[in-house]
Amino acid sequence: MKRETRRNITIDCSTCIKRIFEVFLILANLFCLYMAMTYRITWVLAVIILNVLYYINNLKTTRYKDENYKIKVLERKLLEEESHTVFNTLNIISYFSRNDDSLARKLIVELSTYLRDVLKSDKEIVKIDEEIKTLNSYIYIQNIRFEQDLHLITSISDVECVPKLLLLRLIKLSYKINTINQKGTTSSLDIYSINNIDNYVVTCRNFKEEEINYENFNDEFIKLFKEELMIKYKGNLAIDISSEEAKISVYINKSYLGEADV
Repeated sequence: MKRETRRNITIDCSTCIKRIFEVFLILANLFCLYMAMTYRITWVLAVIILNVLYYINNLKTTRYKDENYKIKVLERKLLEEESHTVFNTLNIISYFSRNDDSLARKLIVELSTYLRDVLKSDKEIVKIDEEIKTLNSYIYIQNIRFEQDLHLITSISDVECVPKLLLLRLIKLSYKINTINQKGTTSSLDIYSINNIDNYVVTCRNFKEEEINYENFNDEFIKLFKEELMIKYKGNLAIDISSEEAKISVYINKSYLGEADV
């Protein structure tokens, strides 16, 4: 408690000193402007220009720090969603450990693979094969949980890398609105690039429209996912539902992705 108090006092002091310094600079600039206008001293304008450049640079730095902080908060909140997957899977493992040892062991392997990939934070952009591997572990777990046999038909064209966990969150979103997990639904994942825009599209057909959970369109997870896409990659998320198909799409300009981390 004392350490936290001291830390807060230190932060408050440093913030106060910074504010005093900025006020001093404003007063100095006003004085320089007065001198320049009154005595026509040219060099004083150079001082003002330098200070303006300082403010611009300081503004950019502050904005960069604010965006980084927002990203960290978003990532932490999105990772909290994984606790639901973990607890649900542990309950399933507990059940099958009493009824089917081999299936329980398989679930443990898939859960460990899933958690290892999800909790690793050393990569921002990954090879698409790595993401598909994580996705397959998640789908296997969900198939056991919902007693279904989901086969996700995947098509990849001209795309080699993907933001880490993007595909996983697309599928999670499909589960949340109850499209991909309806029995009898046929689902596909299409990943392709057109005009330098990477498209990641989950399409579901043969579902019952009345069983779609429209309330979850405003779910906290979906809001966080949208915000993360916008802040990190200037990306867009779209959900389109018709009587024939449901599409969940993410669009990201390649220029905001960079190369995969090896």
